[in-house]
Amino acid sequence: MINKNIEFFVGLFFIIGVSSFFIILLKTSNITNIYSNNNTYKIKAIFKNIGNLKENAKVTIGGVKIGIVSKIELKENEQNKYYPEIEMLIKSNITKISTDSSASILMSNLLGDSYIQLELGNEDQFIKNGEYIILTNQALILEELISKFALEKQLG
Repeated sequence: MINKNIEFFVGLFFIIGVSSFFIILLKTSNITNIYSNNNTYKIKAIFKNIGNLKENAKVTIGGVKIGIVSKIELKENEQNKYYPEIEMLIKSNITKISTDSSASILMSNLLGDSYIQLELGNEDQFIKNGEYIILTNQALILEELISKFALEKQLG
């Protein structure tokens, strides 16, 4: 009887541990997407270089998460040049992103995790579903900075 009680509690402990592991995994990997089409709208931006930006990266205003990067596509323009186009899902209660706002790709840590920071403008007209943010700043590429610094040291 004592062995059955011990086996029961060990099994229960194992099930609780595995369940906790999967909950933590879902929370930290952004697999659970709270941004459904019902409570968001889409805005887009075109960048020259997106660096290490990935889908599901956060979109922030003043450091506060207001959305996620939902899609990254390589498009072709009229001059047959390629450029990355980013689609963002923004919470529907964030409605006053003015048409002169800018989007920058920033790094959140030294490992290269990137996110989009929106800087709000002053216009009275606001970006609507499916419209573009015109003012963008490309990602800061750490390798490019290091190579420029090394070249300056060699020349100087």
